[in-house]
Amino acid sequence: MWQALLSTALTLIVAFPITWACSRWQFTGQRFVIGLATAPFVLPTVIVAAAVRATLPEQMSSGITGIMFAHVIFNLAVVVRIVSARWQQAHPNTAAAARTLGASSWKTFWLVTWPMIRSAVVGAAGIVFMFCFTSFGVIKILGGPRYSTIEVEIFTRAVQFGDINTAVALVLLQLIVIAIVLGLTAPRDEFGKKIRVHRQSHIRDYPRQRRLVLASVYATVLFVGTPFVFMFVSSFRLHQRWSINAWRHLFDGTLDSMGVDVARAMSNSLIFATLTVAITVPLALCLACASAYSSSPSVRRSIAIFVGAPLATSAVALGLGMIITFDQSPINWRSHWFLLVCAHCTIALPLALRVLAAPLQSIPATLRDSARTLGASPLQAWRKIDLAIIKRPLLICAGLCAAVSLGEFGATSFLTRSGNDTIPTTIARLLGRPGDIVQSSGYALASLFVVLIVGVMSRA
Repeated sequence: MWQALLSTALTLIVAFPITWACSRWQFTGQRFVIGLATAPFVLPTVIVAAAVRATLPEQMSSGITGIMFAHVIFNLAVVVRIVSARWQQAHPNTAAAARTLGASSWKTFWLVTWPMIRSAVVGAAGIVFMFCFTSFGVIKILGGPRYSTIEVEIFTRAVQFGDINTAVALVLLQLIVIAIVLGLTAPRDEFGKKIRVHRQSHIRDYPRQRRLVLASVYATVLFVGTPFVFMFVSSFRLHQRWSINAWRHLFDGTLDSMGVDVARAMSNSLIFATLTVAITVPLALCLACASAYSSSPSVRRSIAIFVGAPLATSAVALGLGMIITFDQSPINWRSHWFLLVCAHCTIALPLALRVLAAPLQSIPATLRDSARTLGASPLQAWRKIDLAIIKRPLLICAGLCAAVSLGEFGATSFLTRSGNDTIPTTIARLLGRPGDIVQSSGYALASLFVVLIVGVMSRA
């Protein structure tokens, strides 16, 4: 609990300068900076943990410092995206009027700006706390036995000790805490319902603020980008010398003698991702159509709540639930690889539904009515109008589902069996073993995985 509170506070402090810069000003490279700040959030937590481990000294990385560092990098995007979206709705003339009346910069912020963005900041803090409280991959790699959290304890009790009852009790306790926190931090004002975004001023026209904006940008780029550079560089360091052997060992069979089959893990990840896309995208499309075409708000709300339920819990809790659920005949899939695909689909489905539902709901019904008036069948009208409009969202949906499947670690750690390892679980195994060869190979595989995830998302 205390590490989640501390991580949340540090994330808000670190994210505030770049959020202010991106919300109030235009500057060269703004999209790149926002994309860089968002990138760690779409990467698996084991990759972020590996990058932090490669950056900090061993005494600092294996402890609370490394955990805080990784949590801030991972959750920076949450604060930037949520708070900046609200901050951009605040008209800059309001603050200018306060300063004209003699208010200082601090007083203007506290009395004018803060009431406008307070709800967004509190809401972002609640989401960041949830991610930190349910953190598993970061704690698993950087925490060690000294910093076991409730998420790690659930895994330990269920997998290592076989104490399912205690694990279930911990999951229920976790859900209660998450529900209380999200209930207390849910937005309660009406300001967020406004959708008008005011035009930003270019920073070149305000030389006094230019230094602060540039300092915020450079600090964010260094803070987020440096760990991944160190991770890539560490993959070429072996026995204190420069070497490409770590990359060669990924594919020459050297790691097979240590019980790590990288080629098999990559093959499994690609197969699971393909199946996840093939199952989730059609299912999400059907649910999105049912929600968009329904005239009943209760139907839309029921679909959103039912499908979005997995987002309210952790992946580890989901994995435990699947072990308990699919442990009886005729669906005894506990030791079957297909259960991994089911877990990936369950996690990806809420995100896929949100990608497809919005564009479908925005299509005017008059377009379909006009097509049917001109003689088109319902199927022809849907294919010529709806499908044509959502082609791009479908590609985004497929890329998102593939990225979720490729990077999933929490539930996969619960459900994977011998021969079913994925890339994230293999990275965790490599980084969890002593020795320069396996450590450097872990960094090499993590670097390769970053390229794979970026490639998948860029195609979407």
